[in-house]
Amino acid sequence: MSSGGPLLSKLRDKHIDYLEGNVGGRNIFAIVKGAFSIRKSLEKYNIDIIHASEPRLVIMSYFANKLFSKKKSKIIWHDRGTLNHFLSAKLFNFMSDFIITNSHYEKCRLLKNGLLVSKVSVVHNSMYLSILKKKEPSDVFEKDNIELNNGPIVGITSRLITRKGHIYFLKAIPQIIKYFNKTKFIVVGGGILKEKLEIFTEKIGIKNKVSFVGFRGDLEKIYPFLDILVVPSLYEPLGNVSLEAMAFDKPVVASNTGGIPEVVKDGVTGILVPPKDYKKIAEAVIFLLKNPDVARRMGEAGRKRVKEYFNIERVGNELEEVYKNVMENTE
Repeated sequence: MSSGGPLLSKLRDKHIDYLEGNVGGRNIFAIVKGAFSIRKSLEKYNIDIIHASEPRLVIMSYFANKLFSKKKSKIIWHDRGTLNHFLSAKLFNFMSDFIITNSHYEKCRLLKNGLLVSKVSVVHNSMYLSILKKKEPSDVFEKDNIELNNGPIVGITSRLITRKGHIYFLKAIPQIIKYFNKTKFIVVGGGILKEKLEIFTEKIGIKNKVSFVGFRGDLEKIYPFLDILVVPSLYEPLGNVSLEAMAFDKPVVASNTGGIPEVVKDGVTGILVPPKDYKKIAEAVIFLLKNPDVARRMGEAGRKRVKEYFNIERVGNELEEVYKNVMENTE
């Protein structure tokens, strides 16, 4: 069920059935509206499982179940990162029947905060390799005067928020250009820190080296032209951007935090560095630029890892197993 959005048209194009309901918003009134909207669907359809992608949808579904006495649907919360592990663990012990986390790191955090071990399982995300091999460059390169095949291009693709660690990416650049002066750096993503980060690039003298291109819907036309992706996050439940880069044969320099090490294998598909350590980021990028054969092997290993493990078939099978277990454990 969805309140709408650009992806609904894609579902229509693929003739995929969906329910559209009033489940948007985060205040108490929106929660109540959402609960009644879900209740209508429970009354109309024979729904066995509600697979909720956000905590607020679990809360709505919980109250919808309470409002609808004829049938109690099973509620699964799919955790892709929570801001408050303690509250989430306590709340969803009784509001959900089962919890899926997208990394072992997230699972451990929730268990340490009181989540029942019998109610949680890890299902890592997947990546669609079949649609990620386009070689046509995005028009962003021409718009921002980023020349292809004229020096390395190092990128970061994340929302411009503190947790993503852009400031450490930028701090690493002066050291990198000492060795590779023709390197260009592209920042893909929108967010509240854009102006602050742009001012910082001017302050440290790298403004002409960095392009802030905003949110882009054509990453498949950007990744193929990067030499390295940097993921300097302070915390990541898993880190989908690492998967995206790996799918395009690109080595990743990433923070050794959260669920990132479950994706990026240090020395195999990329290089892990301590969070906030911009000097180590610079060292890792310089090493890969100095050793293109190593970078190429890491990129190839990354794509192989995505193909063999982070695939939709594995996720489908694991979700099916979760659904089966949840339905079998009926009180």
